[in-house]
Amino acid sequence: MPRSPLDQENTGGFDFPDVFPEELPGLPPDRNVEFAIELVPGTAPVSKRPYRMAPDELKELKTQLQEQLDKGFIRPSSSPWGCPALFVEKKDQGGKRLCVDYRPLNAVTVKNKYPLPHIDILFDQLGGATVFSKIDLRSGYHQIKVREEDIPKTAFSTRYGLYEYLVMSFGLTNAPAFFMYLMNSVFMNELDKFVVVFIDDILVYSKNEKEHEEHLRIVLSRLREHKLYAKFSNSSNGRVLCREIGDIEMPTAPEAELYNLVLEPTIKDQIIAAQKQDKGMAHIRDEIDDKKKACFKLDEEGVLWFKNRLVVPKDMEPRKKILDEAHTSMFTLHPGSNKMYQDLKQKFWWTRMKREIAKYVSECDVCQRVKADHLKPAGERVTFGPDLVTQAEEQVKFIHENLKRAQSRQKSYSDKRRRPLVFEKDDHVYLRVSPMKGVHRFGVKGKLAPRYVGPFKITEQCGPVAYRLELPPHLAAVHDVFHVSQLKKCLRVPEEVIDTSQIRIQPDLTYEEKPIKILDQKQRSTRRRTINFYKVQWSNHSEEEATWEQEEFLRTKYPGFLPSTSN
Repeated sequence: MPRSPLDQENTGGFDFPDVFPEELPGLPPDRNVEFAIELVPGTAPVSKRPYRMAPDELKELKTQLQEQLDKGFIRPSSSPWGCPALFVEKKDQGGKRLCVDYRPLNAVTVKNKYPLPHIDILFDQLGGATVFSKIDLRSGYHQIKVREEDIPKTAFSTRYGLYEYLVMSFGLTNAPAFFMYLMNSVFMNELDKFVVVFIDDILVYSKNEKEHEEHLRIVLSRLREHKLYAKFSNSSNGRVLCREIGDIEMPTAPEAELYNLVLEPTIKDQIIAAQKQDKGMAHIRDEIDDKKKACFKLDEEGVLWFKNRLVVPKDMEPRKKILDEAHTSMFTLHPGSNKMYQDLKQKFWWTRMKREIAKYVSECDVCQRVKADHLKPAGERVTFGPDLVTQAEEQVKFIHENLKRAQSRQKSYSDKRRRPLVFEKDDHVYLRVSPMKGVHRFGVKGKLAPRYVGPFKITEQCGPVAYRLELPPHLAAVHDVFHVSQLKKCLRVPEEVIDTSQIRIQPDLTYEEKPIKILDQKQRSTRRRTINFYKVQWSNHSEEEATWEQEEFLRTKYPGFLPSTSN
């Protein structure tokens, strides 16, 4: 393959040695484009401590700082700003590149929306070209000055002091946009004709060598005119554009047509072709015309869709390709049937789709041999060994028997002190009742509330722990059989029995107490307000059992009880 006119050995044929210096001669000249840092309004200076470095990094840091000081790229600073410096490995020549972690500064910088070209669009410009040359700018970012008032913002902190950049540095958020603007302004007349530019990369393309030589002269003249300096690009994989310095032989037009002829049709093309041959598809098309299949539709090309999903006919070849692509390709890595179905149903549809996908995944040889979900779990005897499992089982049985014996022993001790609660027929007992828990007073003053009502006469024993009571007519809604724990023996039947008809006992053996009279009133003052208290007599209680309650509580729980206050 013939070498490009940009070969380092052949540069003497061009009168442009000054465009390819070994090092940048110094500060860049004054240009129309200067790097500016616009901050979000109200931003305060940000300063960060320097990062720790290894001894070899400190040695390299001292060397590079001195080199940049000698070139005039940096200078000592007393700026209130300061971001930490760090090293990044170079991919081309090896070694370390001094960079600055400008993330704190970038976070408060107004972003420049100057568009960067898309790589795919740039490659589209190369159609028909057969000769290419690649030019890299030497330390491209350092060939643009920083605006004078923005120099303090570029300050960076190191072990050896605080410095600031006079030229554009790596890591600044708007640096690519400013450099792209500079390159577009330099090569505005040549762009999309024979030059493609992406930030600091310049690609010159031509149809033949003679034309390419003329194009190179124009590009190098532009660089000399604007005092931009380049370097010879070495081979490096993984870059954005082609890095080989040399010619790339492209196929001619007839050869390209032959290449296109051997390309296989896409899955979509195969599905469309299969739709036209499937008789069932014709039946669905007829029903679409009759508006019987509202979910189906035909596009302008006659392709059948189901709810924006391409209908796959019964032809097994397209279906198999779809399933293979979704399950065994290097981008999918054998997903499960549910995941695979969720992915495919966004684009394709056919009858019994989910069942067919599940069957495909279950029959996959790799999934059956490798996936842990399809392996039977190993037993404990396989994991720990038969001896250890047998020993553990014996210890568990021994502990279980000891616990049962201890439980039986403790029960016997408790039963010795337990007195059986037994009543006889015609005995009188009290019945346990509870005030409603919603009334706050009875949560605090529970001792004042009656816990039992009665006494009532036992008419029948309904079991070892249940008794039937003779209840008065006003308790007819209450079931008359009670557990022994709800009863308390009446040692002497009083002559005056409490009139339980005045207490409205609910079917769940609860009753609600209400305030009936205000006996007294007082106030208690705090720093911020005055609290009113009322002495309240409650239903089913005497005046001696009255309690003090807050006004707010009474108005909330019993609206209408207190007299209204005039504002």
